[in-house]
Amino acid sequence: MTTQSIYKSKEGEAAIMQLYDRVLAAWKHPFEKIILPTRYGNTFGIACGKPTSPALVLLHGSGSNLLTWLGDIPEYSKKYRVFALDIVGEAGKSDHNRPSWESPAYVEWLDDVLNGLGCDNAILIGLSLGGWIALKYSAAMPYRIAKLVLISPGGVCPSRFLITLRLIALTLCGKWGQNRIKQLIFGDQKITEDAEEAFQLLNKHYNYRVGDPPLVKDAELESIGIPAFFLGDMNDVFFHTEKALARLQKFLPRLSVKVSDDKGHGLINMASFILPFLSQDEI
Repeated sequence: MTTQSIYKSKEGEAAIMQLYDRVLAAWKHPFEKIILPTRYGNTFGIACGKPTSPALVLLHGSGSNLLTWLGDIPEYSKKYRVFALDIVGEAGKSDHNRPSWESPAYVEWLDDVLNGLGCDNAILIGLSLGGWIALKYSAAMPYRIAKLVLISPGGVCPSRFLITLRLIALTLCGKWGQNRIKQLIFGDQKITEDAEEAFQLLNKHYNYRVGDPPLVKDAELESIGIPAFFLGDMNDVFFHTEKALARLQKFLPRLSVKVSDDKGHGLINMASFILPFLSQDEI
């Protein structure tokens, strides 16, 4: 695990956490805060919905946190017990330890979390990095997962050539560059003022991880026999959606698909597309 700070300064971390606290405090939907010990540090999350409902676990993308899901949770929690987590080592309230992508650490972390929640037969929904974690966990522990939703998942195909250098260059172009990055990530999607502020603060104060998690192996994909749903966009700035989709369709026989062409990589507020899939052949 890396010990390098995930923030550029203590002041920057404080600014990001102040916004986090303000947004969560203003959110009108009822929730409970949870803290779960794992072998990779404490994990913060929120729980919504009836405790007796089927479990649904949300995993956000890199350089983000559980606030990603606030627009979706009210819909999910009508029917599910929703657990939105801050992934360790990312820009939330979980411990800052960043496990190696090359190790089984993220599978072990999520296993510790699900044990702490008392979850078996859970639904996993993962965005980008969260999708990679969901894939790795579903391959390692398929008997613990009921359904899998992959939103612009990492680890399925290589990232687009030179995308990291392109984004770094744009960060040096002031406000125009920041707006261009936002457009590349979110496409034509509308984001809230709070999300806009978070985007600016993270770009200013957060140390993003460089590189990509390793590709999920063919044998791992073949071991995932549960129903799965892929959401992607043909204009994803990070991944070649058509290549990712072709690979998943080759190895996941129970895969459903929804592809757009105007929403970019950071697909948010997707509950209306996902809930019909979850309702099929109820768990």
